[in-house]
Amino acid sequence: CDVHSPELFYPAVGLKPEELLGRLQIEHRLAKNEKFQD
Repeated sequence: CDVHSPELFYPAVGLKPEELLGRLQIEHRLAKNEKFQD
C-alpha cells in the first residue's frame, strides 16, 4: 500500500495529482502574497 498515493488522501476530489499540485502551488502563492501585503 502506497501511503503517498494522492488517491488515498483525496478520493472525493476527483483531480489528477498534477492538477492537485497546481492548485496547492496557487494557494501557496496566494498565501505568500497575503503575508507580504500585511
